[in-house]
Amino acid sequence: MSALTTSPVPQQLSVLGRYLSRLGAADVERLQEVTRKVCGVLRGEEVDLRKEEETAAVGEGPTIGTGKALSTITAALHNADVTEADVWAPMLSHLADASTIIPEPLTSEGLSDMLQAQKNGLQRGFVNTELLAATVDAASTLSPEDVAVQDLHTMVFVLSRVGVVEVEILYKLRPLWLSKMAELDLGTIVAILGLFGHTKVPDHELFLTASEVLQLSADNFTLPQCISLLRSCARCGEFHVRLFHCIFARIVTLLPTADVTVQACGAIMDSMAALRARDDRVLLAAAMKLNQLLEPEGTDDPDATRTLLDLQHVSFCLRALSKLGFVQPSTLHNLMATCRRCFSSNMLEINLDLASLLSHSINRLGLYDPVVAWHLHSAVRRCMDRLATVQDQTDARLVAALSACYNCTSAFPEEVEHHFQSTAVKIVKLILQRHRENGTEMKSRTKASLHTALLAIIPTDPSRVVLEAAELDPQAVVTSAVEESSSGLMKEVLQALKGLQDELAVQEEVHAAPFSIDLVLQESVAAISS
Repeated sequence: MSALTTSPVPQQLSVLGRYLSRLGAADVERLQEVTRKVCGVLRGEEVDLRKEEETAAVGEGPTIGTGKALSTITAALHNADVTEADVWAPMLSHLADASTIIPEPLTSEGLSDMLQAQKNGLQRGFVNTELLAATVDAASTLSPEDVAVQDLHTMVFVLSRVGVVEVEILYKLRPLWLSKMAELDLGTIVAILGLFGHTKVPDHELFLTASEVLQLSADNFTLPQCISLLRSCARCGEFHVRLFHCIFARIVTLLPTADVTVQACGAIMDSMAALRARDDRVLLAAAMKLNQLLEPEGTDDPDATRTLLDLQHVSFCLRALSKLGFVQPSTLHNLMATCRRCFSSNMLEINLDLASLLSHSINRLGLYDPVVAWHLHSAVRRCMDRLATVQDQTDARLVAALSACYNCTSAFPEEVEHHFQSTAVKIVKLILQRHRENGTEMKSRTKASLHTALLAIIPTDPSRVVLEAAELDPQAVVTSAVEESSSGLMKEVLQALKGLQDELAVQEEVHAAPFSIDLVLQESVAAISS
C-alpha cells in the first residue's frame, strides 16, 4: 500500500512513529510537517503518508502499537520543545481512549510506553487525568516481576508532578512499591514517602521498609531530601529513630553551607516539633542559619523580608521554637526584628490565624516588642470587628488571639492598655456568648486559658479597668479550687468597677483622650532599650 489514507489510525501512527524515530531532531521543517500529519490522523482526516514510507522504508515493517507510536512521537516533540496544546492534548486523549478499550491485558512494554508518553507530555505542561487513572489501574494488575524499576521511577515522577494525594490511588501501587523498595533509587523513595505524607495517613509498614533501605544511602542525602523526609514523617506521625539519626546528622553537616531559605529552616524545626524529636545540634545549626538569613547586611539594607509571606515563615519558626523550648537569644532577636520590619514597612492585612499564631508563640517564648505587640493587637481588633469572619473561628484560635491582648502591655501607658483590655473583653464575651447560645459546654482547657488571660489583662485597680469588663463573670471560666481563689480577687475588682460606673471621673479616666501611637511606640522602644 503506497498511501495509508484509509488505513486504521493505529497503523498510521505506527508509520509516523517509526518515521520519527529515524528523523533527526535538527530537521525542524520535517518535524513540523509530521506533527501536522499526526494531528490530522487523530482528527480522522485523510493523510498522505507516502513520503514517510519511502523516506524511512517503513511501509513493509511490522506495525508497532499505539502506545509505542505515541511514546516515540511525544519524545520527538518533547525534544523539539513543541508546546502547543492542540498538538499534545489530542495525543494524550487518544492514548487514554485506546488504553480503556484494549482487549488483551497490558504488558510490561505497554506500561512503559504509556508512562513515557505521559512523562513527555508532563514535561511540556500537559496531563490527561483519564490516562493517568487508566495507567495506575493497569499497573496495579501486573505482578512486581512484570514491572521494570525504571517504570516505577517514571510513575512516581508523574504522580509527584501532578500532585496525586488520593489514598485510593496510591494504595493501588503500594504492593509494587513495597516489593521493589530495595531496588528503587533514593530520590524515588523520598518522593513516594512525600506522596503518602500529603495524605496524612499513617502507613508504618511502608515507612519502616523505606527507612531500612534509606539508611543504607544516608551519606548521600541532600538537604531538600532530608527536609522532605522529616515533613513526610511528621505529617503521617511516623517515628523512626534510626532514620532520624541519619537525617539529623546530614542536616548538621549540610545546613551551615547550604543555600536555603527561612522557610526551609522553619520546616526543619516545625517537623521536629511535630514529631517531638528534639536534637539540639540541628536546632543550633538552624538557628545559626536563620541568623545569617535575617541579619541586615548594612545600615542601608533595602530589607527584602517585608512581605506577608516572610511574616508567615517567621511565624512558623517562632512556633517551632516555642514548642521545642529552644531559646537562642540572637536568633529570637533577629526573628522579632524581622517581624518589626515587616509591620513597620507595610500595611499588611493579617488574618486572625496568623495574628493568633504569632501572638501565642511570642508569648510562650517570653519575647517583648512594643511595635510587634501593637500591630498584632491591631490585627486582632480588626478581625474582631468582622463578626462574620470571627464566627467561623474555633475556641482555640480565639484563645490564642487573646495572647495579642496582654503581650508587652506593661511597655505602654495606661490609655493604650485600655485598647488591649477592650479587645480581650470582646473576645471573652464572644466565646462565652457562643457557648451559651449553642447550649454547649466549654472545654476545661479553654476555660483555663481564658482564666489565665483575664488574670493577665484585668488590673487589680478598678479605676484602670475598662467599663466593658464589668459585665464579665469570672466564675464562668473557673475549673479548679486554685482558680477559684484567684478569680475571687478578680470578681471583687469587677464588682468595684460596677460601683464606679456612674462616676464621671472614672469614665474620663478609662476613656482617655486620643493619643499618637507612633509617639507611644517610640517612647516604649526607647524605654525598653535603655
